[in-house]
Amino acid sequence: MISPLEVYRFAKESFSEEADGLFISCTNLRTFEVIELLEKEIGKPVVTANQATFWRSLKLAKVNEKIKGYGRLMEKS
Repeated sequence: MISPLEVYRFAKESFSEEADGLFISCTNLRTFEVIELLEKEIGKPVVTANQATFWRSLKLAKVNEKIKGYGRLMEKS
C-alpha cells in the first residue's frame, strides 16, 4: 500500500528539470490526488497511467467536458 504522499515524494525526487514532463506508469498507484500539485511544483505536465486511461475512456464515450483538479490532460476537451 503506497500512499499518494509517497508517490508524490518519489516523483519529485526522480524528476529531472531537463524533462518535458513526468509520466507515472503504474496503474496500482494512487496518483489522482497528487497530479495537480506535482504539475504546479515542477511546472511541467504530469501524466499517469490511470489518468490517461480515464481520459481515453471519456474520449471513446464522446465525453468532452474539461475536468479540473486532475492535471492538464483532463482539462483539455
